[in-house]
Amino acid sequence: MLLLLMACEPVSIDVPSPEDTHTETSAPDDLWGASVYEPFRLLEVDVQLDPDDWEVARNQSRNILDLLAGEDCLAEPFESPYTWFDARVTLDGQDFDEVRVRKKGLLGSVEPGRPSLKLRLDKTQTDAHFEDVTRFTLNNNRQDASRLKTCMGYEILARSGVAAPRCSLAHVTVNGEDLGLYSNVEPIAAPLLARNFGGDGQNDLFEVTLSDFRPDWVGSFQDKTGDSDRAILQEVTEALELDDDDFLVRIDELVNVEQFMEFWAMEVMLGHWDGYNGNTNNTWVYVADDGRLNFIPWGIDAILVGEYPFGENRPASVVAASALGSRFYSIASSREQYQATLQRLLDEVWDEDALQDHLDGLVDVGGPLARDDNPAYGDVLGFMEDFVASRKDILEAELAIDPTWDEPLRANPCLQDVGTFEVAFSTTWGSYGTLPTWSSGGGELTLVLGGQDYPLTHLTSLIGEYDVGQTVLLVGGTMEDGGHVALYVVGPTTAFDEPGVKAADWDELNSYILADFDGDLANWQTWAWIGGDLNLTESSTVQGTPVTGSGTFTVWGG
Repeated sequence: MLLLLMACEPVSIDVPSPEDTHTETSAPDDLWGASVYEPFRLLEVDVQLDPDDWEVARNQSRNILDLLAGEDCLAEPFESPYTWFDARVTLDGQDFDEVRVRKKGLLGSVEPGRPSLKLRLDKTQTDAHFEDVTRFTLNNNRQDASRLKTCMGYEILARSGVAAPRCSLAHVTVNGEDLGLYSNVEPIAAPLLARNFGGDGQNDLFEVTLSDFRPDWVGSFQDKTGDSDRAILQEVTEALELDDDDFLVRIDELVNVEQFMEFWAMEVMLGHWDGYNGNTNNTWVYVADDGRLNFIPWGIDAILVGEYPFGENRPASVVAASALGSRFYSIASSREQYQATLQRLLDEVWDEDALQDHLDGLVDVGGPLARDDNPAYGDVLGFMEDFVASRKDILEAELAIDPTWDEPLRANPCLQDVGTFEVAFSTTWGSYGTLPTWSSGGGELTLVLGGQDYPLTHLTSLIGEYDVGQTVLLVGGTMEDGGHVALYVVGPTTAFDEPGVKAADWDELNSYILADFDGDLANWQTWAWIGGDLNLTESSTVQGTPVTGSGTFTVWGG
């Protein structure tokens, strides 16, 4: 069967407009700088805005099909759907009027219940600041049940000397609603850039959001200043086409290679699979005063877990799915430089006792809120502790054998029309549980991919709430080899209050094909994104009442 998707878990990508990031000028001198980012501080953030504005803001999102459908989806940067709203904000008891607030995120971190937020104290009052900070990035850490990984990761990066944001914890409420524990992450702006690279921090700056130095990808680098010169991005892309000797000479003119090696080694040390070298994502690149690119990690809420964070059958000590990483690792001298850098930073940074002490400090500050926020908190904290205790030994054991990397570059994420999925279903409200029993409801499924029919039998239909105010509809069938495929539609429960045609195209409702290739109903994964209309002929959200309907969906795959 066709392989349709590049990953099971969508990733979080934030693409603000250029005015959001680049003009703060004061830069602290010490490691953690302003007290706002003291690592064991819990910042109390209370936001008040018009309830109608809040409903609009929290429900704004991107349409994945608008972003990735079409073979040229990376020809230009992704646009932001988020708008600013007026608010009043209290920070540790200090009140600010005329603050601007908006949502942030793309897929993995986007949720209406507790959205990630940006705050601008100086949007309308240029002299407004809180302890010298004028703008705040509050990340919900949706992919991290501990809510502590982001700040833990940035502490480790700070100890390495690799340019990275500062981070503290924050307790966020909006209109009296407790949203729980967030990470207060320093924006990638002039204070950070000047502190790490010198100068005034006002040079060309780009964000990597599914971006790489490849002809079909280079257009998706997001200009963060509004007038950054993109020529250097094309020059790096062209340098990658040179033979090895010429490449090494030319790339040193364009990229701070020593800084890149350290950045790369720290991505690997942290298990940052969703960064530049693992997923061409969650990174910023800055042109320092010497005219060369430097790399800054971002979006690190899925780190510090597992012996093999880059895949079960892949090395733990290297990930090179990016154009730069892959090329460097293919050249013996560059591979040796990377490995020596990783070993040096392990020796300098990875002190298990010191790191565990820091994690314990974060737990003392944020643990009570995180435990209340997520029942998986304890398990994830245990995984983090295991990672801290074992990571150095795992990496050093691999470095001793000079591991190979023979994986391809990260696949192009652009989606193409590869088939259709037609469904008809009959079920009752409340039939959906934590896992499908494959014994409820009924219906019909017709799956056509690449012009070939895939017969499905033993059909089931289930519907019900999986969270307060959020509903899932699952219509599944069994394949000839015993595996399972299912239509999976999620969205607000209000969409199912009454019959009618519902747009399941990532505006009102999100729709996927899920697959369980093992056949045991326990290992579901996102297999394809789909879009189409869901026609509810009977629908009610009263327990036990009939829900029937049909739909025809386009299947989008890579």
